[in-house]
Amino acid sequence: MRVVLRVALVAVLVAGLAVVALALALPRIVGSEQFRSRVESYASRALGRDIEYGEVGFGLLPPRVEVADVRVAGARYGEPPAVEAASLSLSLAWRPLLSGRAVIRSLEVDGASLRVVRDEHGIDLLGLAPLGGPAQAAADEGPDGASAPVALSEVAFRRASIEFVDRVARPPTTWRLVGVDADVRGATDGSGALDFEADGTLEGRGAFALRGRQATSAGLDARLDLSDFELAPLAAYSPALSRLQGPVDARIALQRTADAALHIDVSASGAAIEAEAGDLRIGGGLEASVELSGTTRRLSGPFSVDASGAALDYGGGIVRKPAGTPGRVEGSVRIENGRVEADYEVRLRNLEGRGTLRSAPQLHFELSAPAFDAEGWEEIVPGLAGYALGGSLAVDALRYGAGARPRLGGAIVLAPLRLRPLDGASPFSLDGRVQAEGERLVLQDMSMTVGAARIPVEGGVADLFGSRRAEVRARTPEPIESNTFFSFFDSLRDTIFGALTFEVDVLAPLGAGAGPLLEALRGGASFEIGGDEQGGRLAGVSLLRSVFDESGGLGEAALVALPARRGKPIDAYYSEHFNLASGRFDLADGRARTNDLRIVYEQYEVRLRGAMGLADLSLDMTGEIRIGPEIDATLAGGGTGKVRVLPLAHVVGSLRAPRISLRSEDVVRFASYYALGSDTKVGRKIDRALGAGASDLLRDLLGGGKAPEGE
Repeated sequence: MRVVLRVALVAVLVAGLAVVALALALPRIVGSEQFRSRVESYASRALGRDIEYGEVGFGLLPPRVEVADVRVAGARYGEPPAVEAASLSLSLAWRPLLSGRAVIRSLEVDGASLRVVRDEHGIDLLGLAPLGGPAQAAADEGPDGASAPVALSEVAFRRASIEFVDRVARPPTTWRLVGVDADVRGATDGSGALDFEADGTLEGRGAFALRGRQATSAGLDARLDLSDFELAPLAAYSPALSRLQGPVDARIALQRTADAALHIDVSASGAAIEAEAGDLRIGGGLEASVELSGTTRRLSGPFSVDASGAALDYGGGIVRKPAGTPGRVEGSVRIENGRVEADYEVRLRNLEGRGTLRSAPQLHFELSAPAFDAEGWEEIVPGLAGYALGGSLAVDALRYGAGARPRLGGAIVLAPLRLRPLDGASPFSLDGRVQAEGERLVLQDMSMTVGAARIPVEGGVADLFGSRRAEVRARTPEPIESNTFFSFFDSLRDTIFGALTFEVDVLAPLGAGAGPLLEALRGGASFEIGGDEQGGRLAGVSLLRSVFDESGGLGEAALVALPARRGKPIDAYYSEHFNLASGRFDLADGRARTNDLRIVYEQYEVRLRGAMGLADLSLDMTGEIRIGPEIDATLAGGGTGKVRVLPLAHVVGSLRAPRISLRSEDVVRFASYYALGSDTKVGRKIDRALGAGASDLLRDLLGGGKAPEGE
């Protein structure tokens, strides 16, 4: 036992003497110009940059060197340093120190700042000295003292920051990692592999955690986890994206084998993502995943994107998917030499289609879908929000090609599409194809069925990727019931009845800022109602009655003039039924203007010119009423009547309730015939006072006895 104690005591004394010797020798060894020169030379060769450091301190347990104010020069003269660190702690190998040499085994960097630049020449990333396990480090030391001063088996970073300046991105983008703690260690199994891990924060853009192993045979197994990662900077890497933002959680797993085979597994999800690409807007929840295998030149594998939780908008409301409506794309993708190709299946609501996509030389995709039920698709196409849909739709090889001038091909098939207006108007259906032809949509073999009538419709949408304007031409091949057609418009429902034929040729801008549709309409329309035995009807409106009710003195004069002894009353002609109505309108600025609106009744005719509001049927017109011989004779109290004309100074109000104004001189002139004739009470009094024939002379002087020119 005493022998053991003596041996232990001797060992402690020897160790103590060794520590004292090291304490005395370490500053001399490490502080020598020879060691400093070797370290600077080695580091400069390894990094390809000049390196500088400040004061040097020492420690014993374990033996280490503390270096302050380390700087590694930037890639070009005048640029900021590529690396700055407040301090470095270098752990030294024991054995070389005993022989008077210093070999660095591990490195801990505190408060480092690393700057990495990417430009047109590539990424300026500092080349780091290779790390090895203990076996490798021992070999590096060598027996002759001429080994390199660095044989790292462990590197650690504490409170580091990394700035990545990407000058190639458009616009140039800077990424900053802060609060980074990282460790790189040689594997303890003697394989020569490196185990690494890092944690930190992307400044203002979430947190990250990296774990993995790098084998000396070029094998790699790594996983990167991102939490609340902000997507906004990624927009700079895709010309198609004009906007991208929102936090996501993501997992990226990478495996590379010794034979350079790659396997990449990526999954990401976010609840509040916003993206814009051309006319496409996305907002809300997205989930995506892709699994790729191959080499750096060619990768392929399955992918999926689930946008059921997101709202999608294309073309400012042409197509819109609400959040919660099923929307999913999945398939297989191939990436080769930067070119992306994919075969995919898509589901949007109850549409289930297949298609292809390729990214180069320009973005191109194609989609086909068999017929599917149109019920509920009014929520996808906001322009149909006022209708309940039925029938079926199909997608026939719809194609999109991007470029300076985007191009469309293929068609949407309506077979047929039934529309029931929610406001109670008459239902109708559309049958045909919406054919895509480059930058326009063309209605092909399209017809509109209203009741029993089938109306061919031509036109489409021009300048689809620009201002977008709709062009529609339609003509009734045979008459249809007026109210069935006009009930599509709230203001005209249950107002006009009778057999209708029409021809319309209009266009309307659909792009942003186009305003209400009726305000934007341009073009022309002509119509004819009646002309058959049934004629037509303007519900609740008799223009003759409006003339007499609104004419003031004329109504009173007419009643005075009517002989009580014969003739039927004037209100017998106050009918809302007419024989024929026709006219031609020019449409612009929400109004319909005409010079030849005619409404022909059995015993009189109204001719109007002026404007009518499309939304409220407001009138701003002038014209004339032509009294037929029968009404003329009735007003005169008998005899043979003539056609007489009364100018209408102003017709206002609305088509449902017109109000008519007359000039006083026109009233006097018109009423004089009936009030001053020798067979009227007033006329007889004038004859008795002035002599026989005086009343007829006065009537002729006032002009009331004249018929219209050409009659």
